[in-house]
Amino acid sequence: MQRRHAAERRALTQESPRGEVWRGWVEGQAQAGDKPAQAALRGIRYREQRKRRSRRRRIEGEELGEQVL
Repeated sequence: MQRRHAAERRALTQESPRGEVWRGWVEGQAQAGDKPAQAALRGIRYREQRKRRSRRRRIEGEELGEQVL
């Protein structure tokens, strides 16, 4: 029985990443009017937006190495 449960857990985790499962559940709870879930969803969206912005702000260029003044 333990082997079967372990196999089922592995199958579930391989189907969808943990974060996507969490986000889907939170979205459902938020739509149902759960205030803490709505706050959690805002936090998730804020983090995603912040990640996208930080990727855009990076400056690409040639590494010049350490400069001595």
